[in-house]
Amino acid sequence: MTNKLHSTSKTKTVVVTSGKGGVGKSTLTSNIAYLLSQKKKKIAVLDADIGLSNLQVIFNLKPKKTFFDYLEGECQIDDILLTTSYHNITLIAGKSGYEYSNIKNSMHFSRLVEDIVALNKYDVLLI
Repeated sequence: MTNKLHSTSKTKTVVVTSGKGGVGKSTLTSNIAYLLSQKKKKIAVLDADIGLSNLQVIFNLKPKKTFFDYLEGECQIDDILLTTSYHNITLIAGKSGYEYSNIKNSMHFSRLVEDIVALNKYDVLLI
């Protein structure tokens, strides 16, 4: 089933995943973001690691709000879009060691992805 939102948005979604930690997902994702940004693409990077998110370390940011705050209704989407020091790269940070008891299933994460894509301001969303 194709979502109408995805068909009208210019944003393409790319997911880097592995069942094992420490294999380089964050490093690969940040490097892909950098290379695409050098090609004048606007990139959003969503750190969906719910236990040990570390893309904020790679991008040298200290987020006040994370996507968990957004999903729990504590802030607006603009509050979690973090400008990095790299031109054309925006980070949406997760939290490390966060108890995500109010977020019960993957539908919450799907909503976040849909909301980012609906902004229609990024060429690529890297997750």
